[in-house]
Amino acid sequence: MMKKRIMHSYLLGKLRQAVLLVAMIVLPVVSGCDSRSSTSDQYIQKAKDFRDKGQLRASIIELKNALQQSDSGEARLLLGEIYIKVREGANAEKELLRAHKLGIDEDLIKIMLGQALLLQESYARVLNEVNPGSKTSLKDIAKIQQLHAEAQFGLGHPNEGCDLFKQSAQTDSTYIPTYWGLARCAAITKDFEHAKVLLEQALKLDARNTSTWMWLAKVAQAENDPKTAEEAYSTVLGISPDHIEAHQNLVFLHLSTGRYDTAQAEISVARKVAPNNLRIIYLQALLDFRKASYVAARDNLLIVLKDAPDDMPSLLLSGLVFHELGSFQQAIQNLTKVLDRLPDNVYARKGLATTLMKTGQPDRALVILKPLLIAEDQDLSVWVMASQASLQAGEPAKARDYLQRATAFDPKNTQLRTALGMSLMATGDSDRAMAELESAATDNAGQSAADTLLILSHLDKREYDKALAAITKLEKKLPNDPIIYNFRGAVYAGKKDVVNARRSFEQALAILPNYKAALINLAQLDLQDKNLPAARKRFEAILATDKKHVESMLALAKLAVNEKERGSWLEQAVKADSSALQPSVLLAQYYMEQKQPGRALALAQEAVRANPNNPHALDLLGTAQWANGEKDKALATYTQLTVMAPKSPLAYYKLASVQGALEDADAVRSSLNKALTLKPDYLPAQTALIWLEFNAGKHAEALKIAQGIQKQSPKSPMGLVLEGRILLAQNKYAEAARVYEKAFAIESSGSLAIEAHKAWTLAGDEKKADAGLLRWLKGQQDDLGARDYLAQTYLKAGRNKQAIEQYQLILQKSPDNVLVLNNLAGLYQQEKNPRARAAAEKAYKLNPDSPTVVDTLGWILLEQGETAGGVELLQRAAAAAPNNLEIGYHYAVALAKMGEKTKARTQLEKLLTTGQEFTQREQAHTLLNQL
Repeated sequence: MMKKRIMHSYLLGKLRQAVLLVAMIVLPVVSGCDSRSSTSDQYIQKAKDFRDKGQLRASIIELKNALQQSDSGEARLLLGEIYIKVREGANAEKELLRAHKLGIDEDLIKIMLGQALLLQESYARVLNEVNPGSKTSLKDIAKIQQLHAEAQFGLGHPNEGCDLFKQSAQTDSTYIPTYWGLARCAAITKDFEHAKVLLEQALKLDARNTSTWMWLAKVAQAENDPKTAEEAYSTVLGISPDHIEAHQNLVFLHLSTGRYDTAQAEISVARKVAPNNLRIIYLQALLDFRKASYVAARDNLLIVLKDAPDDMPSLLLSGLVFHELGSFQQAIQNLTKVLDRLPDNVYARKGLATTLMKTGQPDRALVILKPLLIAEDQDLSVWVMASQASLQAGEPAKARDYLQRATAFDPKNTQLRTALGMSLMATGDSDRAMAELESAATDNAGQSAADTLLILSHLDKREYDKALAAITKLEKKLPNDPIIYNFRGAVYAGKKDVVNARRSFEQALAILPNYKAALINLAQLDLQDKNLPAARKRFEAILATDKKHVESMLALAKLAVNEKERGSWLEQAVKADSSALQPSVLLAQYYMEQKQPGRALALAQEAVRANPNNPHALDLLGTAQWANGEKDKALATYTQLTVMAPKSPLAYYKLASVQGALEDADAVRSSLNKALTLKPDYLPAQTALIWLEFNAGKHAEALKIAQGIQKQSPKSPMGLVLEGRILLAQNKYAEAARVYEKAFAIESSGSLAIEAHKAWTLAGDEKKADAGLLRWLKGQQDDLGARDYLAQTYLKAGRNKQAIEQYQLILQKSPDNVLVLNNLAGLYQQEKNPRARAAAEKAYKLNPDSPTVVDTLGWILLEQGETAGGVELLQRAAAAAPNNLEIGYHYAVALAKMGEKTKARTQLEKLLTTGQEFTQREQAHTLLNQL
């Protein structure tokens, strides 16, 4: 079925108008100064001079020069102080602790150490490590109380913080930072008047304290008083013209009031003061975004994120900018990072949902939008996005309901009425749908949305002739548009007219060679025709122009000729979009198949970080934890899954699977019963309960459940299959075989033919077993799985000629099947068939990294007298698979033939002392005795 894509221009309108990213974070400033040959004391004095002038980066350089001359406690202390001023907490802490070791008194560093820890958000350490001593002065006690107050705020305990600010003020009423904290406490309760009174008191202590004026400006902004805020910031700049934060906040103020020219002028002044200040560069990017200069915004944001990769405002804005530029995967990555840290950020949530829909991930978009749909303040754009996501997810009824809510907000919006018409059509309300669509088309004669929706609706209903008529009408509005030919191709594909479908898709590509939809549709036709090379070329063509097209990478992974290539494509898909869940799930499964559970676990953990509310991500994590032996963690993860999805029978079934592996039968039974309470006919839980009862010795109860499934679904073979397996487990082979044949009569399939074959073989009737499976294969020659099973059965039974016959038939259908080629090469060699080497060499060419394949070719070369080549290959195989005793034996034989008796003897002794059985154990003993 061709994908439906409905474009809405409405979705990001409010984002562009409303986004004001309040970010007062001071980012690193880059500057430099001269360094001349001086004494340590001279460097320290220069540093103090630069500090007093506000040139803090220059001061740092001079102090580092001083420390090269002498490891001075004074220089370390001063360097710690300046690092605090430039907000580099970790560096400040390191220098202060070093100063203490060099003899600086603890009381001199204690306050600064607390400030350094606050900058690192190490709030608990402030409370635990920065405390008054017996000699601490009252003034320093007040400062410590203020630090503890800030730490309590950081830990989310504002009440405790405000109490400590009050204590600080009582201890020392002249300590100005305490008044800032008390003003913040007043502002929290919306008591702005009291906040201003407190800050006025601080000004009486120091009328030129710029931080106090900054707090007055912030309180004015909180009161929505931009005029007073602007006056306060201007006062700061009158006192300190280079006060970069005041410049920054003035720019924000101008942006919030829409004065873009004034904002640009302020940015220009600030750039002269601090040309490399990252926050100013961010503000330029924000202004660029507001003016729709997206390329300029992107370039400025890249400068910021290079030095501050985790800056949330820049990540948020870059996500929106990348969306506007069509770089959707990068937008998803950045917006996801923001939501991980700031889950209540509305702009990030809406931007991410919109981008996810652009990339065909409606389910994830709905998860992202959910908190906004239940919020008290309703937003029209959120309902529109939820409707579009539901429609993409194949839930038209939900899409209709969301749109009806949206049209209630804005009944004259023709775009909404067009979308509503589509949702009504999809839910079967054709009369209302047609009325809405025709009305919308009349009101918007130049638009094509209503026509598009009608075509898609006809396609949904398989009304192909009506769809073609609607396409002809749309073609008059959109002449020579590739979408017209893509639609026609979809109609012809629906009509099974492959020739015209191909012709239409190719016409679309003739107009737009890189048109992804047409390339994907042609690839689907190639796959239907089993033309795998052609399909590969289509997906490769998409990647040639869109190097991060995840869907093409996943398709190429499915089409890979070997495991290494499959893994490579999956890794590329994850790298292209690390936040998308499907590539991560597939790659984690691949890693577990390749016996690399550690890599699977790391990937699963990243998937949960990228998709914290997605049950599938949590399921992947639980599976990976179990594969890594982290049983308790897996149990906790699946328990969390049932909390996240309490109405999901699958969640309880998954939990039961882990509990079963931990041999907690009572817990398993409880979880399975919860799953069946939610969905009484949930087959996986019923099946698990059957084996739980069977293993508990309750065979009759297990059989009763299986027979209940037969009544529950009489047209399904599953109940009979389960009954057959119960009988098989009781060694009632002939009875089981007959039950399997009943199941086969209901629904013929290769898997049931195999089950019956196994049962008849165990019952001792190989003739009847082979007859049934051969009869199936005669009518289903493309069932390569069943044929491969039969070939392996013959191989294990030593029926080489019959096995060769079956493998040759498989190769006719699948000429590049490595396992079949390898098995066939071994069989040819046993039967002295000269085709052995050619088959082995082809398998080796397709997968030169497989130890089994390398061993087969090496053994054949050895037996054909090419000893040197055989030894080289067998050595490689043995090194790659040290636990494969058969390969190890082949290598030992090769060494013996080369005359390397000592090495051969060592190799054989190693094999024989393992205590493990292998086919050639007796030959190995004989060879060892001969050496």
